[in-house]
Amino acid sequence: MVEAAQPIIQITTPSRTFKGHEDSVVAAAVFPDGHRMVTGSHDKALCLWDLEKGVVLKKMEGHRDIVKGVAVSRDGKLIASGDDGGELIAWDRDGEPLTQPIRVHSKQIWSLDFSSDGTVLASGSWNAITEFWNTKTWQSERDPINCCSSVLCVRYSPSDEHLAIATTSNIQIWKPGMMNCIATFQAQPTFNGNWNVSLAWTLDGTRLLSAGIDHYPTIREWDSSTWKQVGEPWKGHDDYIHTIVINPTGTLVASASDDQHVRLWRLSDRRTIATFNPSYNTYCVAFPGMDSKHILSGGKNSDISEWAIPEDALSEEDSKAQATDNINSEYDILTISMTARDACITGDLSAADKLLTQEIDTDGSNHNSYANRSFVMARKLDWDRALHDALKSVSIQPSFMGFIAKGNALCGTMQFLGAMKAFDLASTFVDADSSKIHLLLLIKVRQVRLIYSAGYMTVVRLSPFSMQINMTRRFRASRS
Repeated sequence: MVEAAQPIIQITTPSRTFKGHEDSVVAAAVFPDGHRMVTGSHDKALCLWDLEKGVVLKKMEGHRDIVKGVAVSRDGKLIASGDDGGELIAWDRDGEPLTQPIRVHSKQIWSLDFSSDGTVLASGSWNAITEFWNTKTWQSERDPINCCSSVLCVRYSPSDEHLAIATTSNIQIWKPGMMNCIATFQAQPTFNGNWNVSLAWTLDGTRLLSAGIDHYPTIREWDSSTWKQVGEPWKGHDDYIHTIVINPTGTLVASASDDQHVRLWRLSDRRTIATFNPSYNTYCVAFPGMDSKHILSGGKNSDISEWAIPEDALSEEDSKAQATDNINSEYDILTISMTARDACITGDLSAADKLLTQEIDTDGSNHNSYANRSFVMARKLDWDRALHDALKSVSIQPSFMGFIAKGNALCGTMQFLGAMKAFDLASTFVDADSSKIHLLLLIKVRQVRLIYSAGYMTVVRLSPFSMQINMTRRFRASRS
C-alpha cells in the first residue's frame, strides 16, 4: 500500500527577526560551530551575528560596493567577502580585517569558497574567471580558470576532490590539484536568461545539487561518478532560485527564491515538506548548527528571519530510521568521541587532529584513536601520517577499522596491492555484522573501480562521517 504524501506545511511568521543591516541581505555563511553567522548586504557591510542572542557582534565595514560573496573557512578561523567592485577582504573569526580591500576581479565577485583545509580560497566573478588565493599571503595561488561565461557559484566538494563551478551557460567540474576540467554539462535549457546560480554538495560528495533561474526555477541532482542527472527536477518554486543549502546532517535542503518563499525539501525523496513565506524576495538561506531545528533567511528587506522547522517535517519513520542508522554506524563500527566526530562533520580537520592527538597522548594504546586520526590525515592528503597511524593502530590491536584505515592510506601512497590485502584482512573482522559487510563491499568496489578507471588513480578520501553517510544510504536503499 502506497502511503499518501503528507501536505506541505506553510509558515508565514518567523520565530525571531534579527536587525542589523540597512539594506537587502544577499549572502550568509554560518560558522562550523553553529553559534555565529556572517552576512553580506547591499549596504556594503557585513554583520557578524550571535545566533543564540540574535544580535550583531560586529558591523564589518570596508567594502565600497554591494557585498555579494561571503565564506567562512571550515575551521571557523577565517572569513572572506567579495563585492560588486571586484574587491576581496579577508577577516579573522572576530571580524577584524586581515587585509585592505584587494582588487582581485575586474567585475562583480559572485561567490567565494574555502578549500576544506582552509589554505585556498576560490573566487568566482562576472568576468568569467575563477581565481585561487593563498590564505596566508592572499596572493594568487595558481593560474586562474577562464570559464568562458560569467561565474555565479564556486563550491569545493567535501574532500576537495572536485571544484564545481556554475556559470551562465553550464556547470563545470574541475580537479583542483591537476587543474583540469573533467566534466561540463548543461543544467538548464540553453537560451537567454537560464543561468545556473547555486550549487550544494551532499556530505559524502556523491551528489551535487544545482539551482536555476527565470524560465526553469528548478533544483537538479547530479551523480558525481557519472555527472548524469538523478531523477526528475525538483519543482515548486515559481521564480529565480538564489541559494540552495544542505543541513549539517545531510537530510534536508533549503532554497531561497524571488517567489517570496523559502522551501524546505527532504533529500531522500526530493519532496517539499514545508514553506516559509516572508512576503518579500529571499536571496540567502542557512541552517544554524547541527540541530537544524531552524532556518535563517535574508532578502529584499534588511532583516534576518529565523524560522522554526516543524517537528513533523520529517515523518516519524524517517526520524527513527535516521537515528537508528546513525547510532549503529557511529557506535557499533566507529569508536570516536562526539567532539571529534562533530569536527570531522564540519570539516574542521585541524580541530579533529588536535582532539585525536590528545586522546593518543592520554592513552597511547588506544588503537581506535590512531585509526580515526589516520582518516583525518587522509582527508588532509597527508598520506605518510595516515599510513603511520594506520600501521600503529593494527600493531596495537588488529581491528576492522584499523585495516580499513591501512588500506585507504596505502591507496593514497599508490601501494594498491597492499591496499587490497588490507581490505581482505578487514573482512576477517566483520563477524557477520551486516553494516560492516556493506561498508567493506562499498569500499572495495569503489577502490577497484577508481584504481583501474580511465588509466589513472584517484584516491577515495574516506572519513568516519562520510562512511556513516554511505552506509545509511545503503541500508535505506536495501529496505525500500
